[in-house]
Amino acid sequence: PSKDLIFFGRKLYAQSFRDGEYICHQGDPARTLYILMQGSVDVLVRDANNKSKSRSKRTGITVATLKAPCVFGDYGVFAGEPRSATIVCKGTVHTWACSQEVLTYHLSKLPQPVFEEINTRFATSMARIYKVYPAQLENSVLFQGWDTDVLQDLIGKLEPVVFLPHSVIFEAGKPG
Repeated sequence: PSKDLIFFGRKLYAQSFRDGEYICHQGDPARTLYILMQGSVDVLVRDANNKSKSRSKRTGITVATLKAPCVFGDYGVFAGEPRSATIVCKGTVHTWACSQEVLTYHLSKLPQPVFEEINTRFATSMARIYKVYPAQLENSVLFQGWDTDVLQDLIGKLEPVVFLPHSVIFEAGKPG
């Protein structure tokens, strides 16, 4: 394995959880990605009408059960968004965890084709989650007065792109 991969592996840390223990809560900052190595977890989402901030009792609707091996927590880490769900252990759970900083650093060290593949997969997921609608564009000064059909066509041609923190998006004097 490459030196970077070995270094990355050494930055992962093991975390174990007991039955019923919460790994993360919906709305909390997303600072860690988890690799579920053993056990299973429930994914709970609070009902939009439930304003409870309770961390001591199980609140929410179970939308999925994840079983090892799998990854979770990636959405918030990649998107820089708060946790979109609460994760509760079903039995004993063993994970490897990776901080957002370590993950971001190592993603920037990947060969370009590998990074582009990860970027494409994440962008596809984000496009499903964050759909753009003509009404949203019409609220922007740039698109005011545009025909809805033209905006819908434009939306169909948009390609989401994910940038790492501190990425250079445009450079003066260069095309783009």
